[in-house]
Amino acid sequence: MKASSAILGVASLIVSALVHADSSTVGLDKISLYAGTWKSEVETLDTQYSRAGKKTKTITNNCWRATSYYTCEQIVDGKPAGLIVFTYHADDDSYSSYAIPGDGKDAPVGKLIIKGSIWTYPWHTTYKGKVVYLRILNVFESAISIEYSEEASDDDQHWTLLARGVETRVN
Repeated sequence: MKASSAILGVASLIVSALVHADSSTVGLDKISLYAGTWKSEVETLDTQYSRAGKKTKTITNNCWRATSYYTCEQIVDGKPAGLIVFTYHADDDSYSSYAIPGDGKDAPVGKLIIKGSIWTYPWHTTYKGKVVYLRILNVFESAISIEYSEEASDDDQHWTLLARGVETRVN
């Protein structure tokens, strides 16, 4: 589960900084509100997939838009964390994200699904020989406040809360 915890960490950093886009914003333009500096306060619960704890981080996203990509250099607590590249799939109104680490390791590919004010990053991994489904949910309370949660499921239907928190834009 250590590998999936690392991916979970990267994915949570990616998602934790996203903000709500209004309904007139489409495609990659929805991700444009990702730019800026955010304070993340997350409580992790004690479950079979997570350990209890609290984390506070400052996340800065230096972002720019190209024709077919939206890209952000992410800095966490003053240290470069990676380069995140988003692409948009108009056929099913979803996104791919590529979290490119600064150390040259492989870039995990993630999926992002946006439905109204709920942004979901789903994925799965193998843990102790069985498939475990994971997701990060962001419910956008406003343009500067996000309710954040991480969940796990053995059947992709019934979910266990792993972590919860709040992301707040500071600039």
